[in-house]
Amino acid sequence: MSSLQNLVYLDAQASTPLCEEAASSMQRYVESDRKGEGGVARPFGNPHSAAHAVGWRAAEEVEKARGALAALLAVRPNEILFTSGATEANNTAIKGALTLRREREGRDGIVTLASEHKCVLEACLYAQRRLGARITIVPVERDGLVDIERVRKAIDDKTALLSVMAANNEIGVLQPLEELAEAAHAKGAWIHTDAAQALGKTAFDCKKIDLASFSAHKSYGPIGIGALYVAHRRRVAFEPLLHGGGQEGGVRSGTLSPMLAAGFAGAVRMLTEHGVRDRIRLQGQTKLFLKTLERGGGDFRINGAERPRLAGNLSLSFSGVSAEVLLSRLSGFCFSTAAACSGGGGEEGSHVLRAIGLPETERAASVRIGLHRYLEDAEVVAAAEAFVEAVRRGGGKE
Repeated sequence: MSSLQNLVYLDAQASTPLCEEAASSMQRYVESDRKGEGGVARPFGNPHSAAHAVGWRAAEEVEKARGALAALLAVRPNEILFTSGATEANNTAIKGALTLRREREGRDGIVTLASEHKCVLEACLYAQRRLGARITIVPVERDGLVDIERVRKAIDDKTALLSVMAANNEIGVLQPLEELAEAAHAKGAWIHTDAAQALGKTAFDCKKIDLASFSAHKSYGPIGIGALYVAHRRRVAFEPLLHGGGQEGGVRSGTLSPMLAAGFAGAVRMLTEHGVRDRIRLQGQTKLFLKTLERGGGDFRINGAERPRLAGNLSLSFSGVSAEVLLSRLSGFCFSTAAACSGGGGEEGSHVLRAIGLPETERAASVRIGLHRYLEDAEVVAAAEAFVEAVRRGGGKE
């Protein structure tokens, strides 16, 4: 195995590097609990302990993070509920909205896309099997984008929720959320979006969104904390996934980590200050990577629409060589063949690439490359040149 110090990381859709602001925020929180010189770090405060100063201080850290995320999204702090990540947030939104709206309004339908994240699709299938929901999975086009007319036809007067990912975690395409929200609201349905990949990295707007899920580690924060945005107009008591002390407005029981909240806040502050500039830089590095491939004579195709697309994301299918061979030849570079949540795609390969109609041979030859803010241009060029050389050697086994 290559030394971690010598690896070039190209898998930012799986997880982004922890930014300095997030790391320092967590370190500050830990060190602020040191007792005297040379004392042991003891960040022991429970943010839900309301009877004493130690609990108040921990709670203050959580609320600072809530305020920072709300400011980035231009929403109210009480519209943000913290979770362990986007998977929990997605499950809470989908199952909670369905249960609530079916009981109150008789709405039992969920509409989603074939290219959604596994946790969204699995939550919908669970709702169908165990909760009696009507599930409609709308196909996407060859470029990964959805035909809005197909969505409109799928939504009826009994649809509770439309769930569409803002930025796809494999092929990076950006769905037209504003138009999709209008289509949902025209029939009285709510719209939920898995915005884990979009936070701070796209021009994401919550104005017409009812529910949105986020994960800190997709946006330069720590693994283990995420959030669910619930629009004030939809502030109702969802049936919780976790039953207990009724924290987070009764929606998410369990003790939150003030240290992870501090890290999330640090990442959010960084994105607030540098997000737009980073996006422009990553767009330039994406073009640089592709131009280097083309200059080297690389035979490849881009999976999914080139625009609109998440900056820094590339899903590429190479001719004449499998992704597994490329992984073995390019051991000094960290990239993937599919989403991390699908274990590399499994025996059937990426469900997203199947959804856009790629034949098996092209799916087997596809890799996902995710650039990030800490890559230098020279590393981007070196990575592309390494791909060119690896492809040039052909598809034989090592």
